[in-house]
Amino acid sequence: MKKFYVVSLIFALVLSQSAFAFNYDGALTGQTADYSNTLINTDGFATLSQTQVKIRTLDISPNYSSSKLMYLSAQDGVYTNSSYDANFQKNTVLSQKFSTGLKKVQFEGDYNDTGMMLAYDENKIFISYTYGGSWDQIAFDKGEEIVEADFGPNFASNKQLYVVTKNGLYRKTISSENIEKLLTADTAGELKNFRYVRTQDNDRVFYIVKGNKLLKTENFASTWIETPFSSNIKDFEIKQTTLTEGNLLVLTDDNKIYKSGWAINFIQLDLPAEVTTVYAVDYIILTNNGFYITYNDGSSWSKLNYSSLTPTSVSDYDFVLDGSTKLFYVTESNTLKRDVNLVEQFNNYMTGLTLGSTYSTEGNIASKNILQLAGQTFGSAYSVESATLYAEGDLNGGTMDFFMSNDGGITWEPAVAGELLTFITSGQDLRWKAEMTTADTSKTPVLKSVMLDYGVEETTLCAGFTDIAFNDPDCLAFEYVKTNGIFTGYPEGTFLPDTVINRAETVKVVTEGFDTPQLSADGTNLGFSDVETAGWYIGYLKTAKDAGIIEGYPDGTFKPSQTVNYAEMMKIFLETADVAIPEADAGAQWYTKYVNYADENGLILYTDVSSGMKRRDVAKLFYQWSQMP
Repeated sequence: MKKFYVVSLIFALVLSQSAFAFNYDGALTGQTADYSNTLINTDGFATLSQTQVKIRTLDISPNYSSSKLMYLSAQDGVYTNSSYDANFQKNTVLSQKFSTGLKKVQFEGDYNDTGMMLAYDENKIFISYTYGGSWDQIAFDKGEEIVEADFGPNFASNKQLYVVTKNGLYRKTISSENIEKLLTADTAGELKNFRYVRTQDNDRVFYIVKGNKLLKTENFASTWIETPFSSNIKDFEIKQTTLTEGNLLVLTDDNKIYKSGWAINFIQLDLPAEVTTVYAVDYIILTNNGFYITYNDGSSWSKLNYSSLTPTSVSDYDFVLDGSTKLFYVTESNTLKRDVNLVEQFNNYMTGLTLGSTYSTEGNIASKNILQLAGQTFGSAYSVESATLYAEGDLNGGTMDFFMSNDGGITWEPAVAGELLTFITSGQDLRWKAEMTTADTSKTPVLKSVMLDYGVEETTLCAGFTDIAFNDPDCLAFEYVKTNGIFTGYPEGTFLPDTVINRAETVKVVTEGFDTPQLSADGTNLGFSDVETAGWYIGYLKTAKDAGIIEGYPDGTFKPSQTVNYAEMMKIFLETADVAIPEADAGAQWYTKYVNYADENGLILYTDVSSGMKRRDVAKLFYQWSQMP
């Protein structure tokens, strides 16, 4: 086979400028932290793997008996099926919006009549009013990962959605930009399982899990009734038996299931002795010993014996009635199975969606911390400035590109095997990555070995600021604003990155940052009663005032020491940048168009626009702006 790199054994001159130089040549298996599902490791060789379409979720329409509608989310998009037998077809519209699949398709409580549905993933929400015929995006611009989205009770009348993020529970009004925060998570990811009685038209009552507590509101989230449990809640479901009656089912992290009626008087259910772990709660529960079903609200459980089932491979399951026919669907190991009438035997249901084993056309592999693997330790004042990667393998008609990072994989820089790479900034966590691709699925590239030479040097503080470490994640931004004279720091050498910027500092950075021709002070207070004629900022203030960048207050003051919030800074920044900013919808807040522009162009965002803007974030804003095309 043709080798694509020749390993050189002469490294002595490569890192001659380093204070120390180290070499690491560990086995490939030792260097790699993990292989993604597009790569496999065989005898220490990394190759592209055989893979199948990965199924994320299965969602079944409430009117299945008439529509047979099912949504299947996979790693390459969204599929729909509308027949009793499997005949899944790729949903072109949803697959364009969710190219790697979605989290869930949610049906509105009165879906049979209204046809309203939600589809969402971690970043975006779409709504359909036409049984999935067309989809409109819902504006939810909190900049937080979406955990759940749901219509909430009585949506047809109030047009209010509920969104759970890792930070809180929000109520979004469809007809306006209003987003109301109802609950705040105490720790990341604590809020989950927003639930309501789906046939109920009382929009005052709904539930949510917060840590070890089940919260219920009966007054539209004005107050909450809390029911604590001995450990955190793993899962919570409402199981209706009639339009107005049913059970609340709670599964806790200590693998106990509790049941209550609407009055919230929980009792613990007895589980079979062989069940030690419960993964999901329902009238069919998934446990370490497989599936169990209850026919008497949890008083007793019967095991569903599926001989080929591996519980830890199950990604989703659902139960639906088709007239008198009971259909139990399970997604396991990237396949969809069905048991008709719970005879404890799965048939090969997934015949309409190709899941054949095929080679991935691309993949990547990343290493562990080379410094730790090499057993090297050095003082905090030393960091990796440069490194050289050497590799050996077979391309087999494919391609392989290398990258290195010295900040633990936050920033990857392209590397050429055998050539010295000097990193843009210093770092202490050296890693490598190979990206492998192939168009010929009959063979793939093979990576056999990787070796690194690297050196460390004594570092200086970031951009010379005494209060910013060399490995600060925003060091590039600080270096940019220092080099370009936008920020110079304080006389004692500090930057004070987490201090909120004030108005005097703002006129300095925006005029310097946008190269506004600087004017000299004219010996006056420029008409501001609270400005000192000899103030350090007086020239910048004159420049900004004459350029129309900033104004004073009606009482004749400038208030140089008053802090500037995010909304104010974005207005000043973007108007000084002289960019065309589309107007927001009628009735929007004055700052909405600036926030929208920042969001659409990848600039820094604040969830609370009234929060004072930190000097760190202003530096990042200028750096982000410098990187825009």
